[in-house]
Amino acid sequence: MHGWHQAAIVGAAKGLEGKLRLEDASAFLRFAEAGSKVAFTPPREDAVRFTRVSEVEPISEDACIAAFADISERAQAEALTGARVLMRGEAAETRPESDGALRWIGFQVIDAHAGPIGEAVAFDLERPQALMSVRAPSVDGRTGRVALIPFVEEIISSVDEEARQIRIQAPAGLLDLPGE
Repeated sequence: MHGWHQAAIVGAAKGLEGKLRLEDASAFLRFAEAGSKVAFTPPREDAVRFTRVSEVEPISEDACIAAFADISERAQAEALTGARVLMRGEAAETRPESDGALRWIGFQVIDAHAGPIGEAVAFDLERPQALMSVRAPSVDGRTGRVALIPFVEEIISSVDEEARQIRIQAPAGLLDLPGE
């Protein structure tokens, strides 16, 4: 699978020219190079969603200062504080889980009203609105259906990495799938 994997977390804006201090960035430091495509998640209304790496300056084993093609002002960088930096590709997939691969795949997804609805099996950040694929449990030996849930702050309530749970508040009708 050539999916998106977490490579770092945005710690803070650095300087006036829009650079970012990245934390938990050992995977980013290993795989990022000028021109590498990255995504920031969760999506934020007034922030860059996808861009390319311009420059990387390591400051420790797992932290760096990075510049990105579409971020040139401090306000743009500040809007991304706390976001996860995702990278795509085979190289990112080969790193150990402890290096920050997208840990949410395999998490149980629990809706505030419907309760447990399934397991997160993929994230698609290429679309204008990011989507999380959630597979319902298997029934009578048949593989459960996959629901596509917008991966936006208005729906994603919280992610509990310790409990391996993603809590959502799906709007009415989002989880209503026609019967087979």
